[in-house]
Amino acid sequence: MFYKEIKKLKKSELRDLLATTLNQKASLERANASLICEASTPKNVYLHETDTIFADSGELHLVSDNLNIVINCSNLIQDLAIINDLVIKEAKRDLSDSIQQIKQLTKDI
Repeated sequence: MFYKEIKKLKKSELRDLLATTLNQKASLERANASLICEASTPKNVYLHETDTIFADSGELHLVSDNLNIVINCSNLIQDLAIINDLVIKEAKRDLSDSIQQIKQLTKDI
């Protein structure tokens, strides 16, 4: 609003206009804070199984029902050794746990 238009308003209208403006400002500040929080919060994605795997334009695509993960192939190559080690360690741990459970079952029988 221009200054002349504001000057013509009644006090009650000015109060309403000020309240509306302050509410809008507060709403924008909350929305902005929410966007900042969303942008700074890392997102976790769980991919249980893939339906399709393909590569295109230097990117690896892992596709499931409701998720499409795209990974840069050059970066993935650099990380493969670490990924392989971590996966093998987890598989060994799972296997060890399964063996212990089988041993316990045989003792119980």
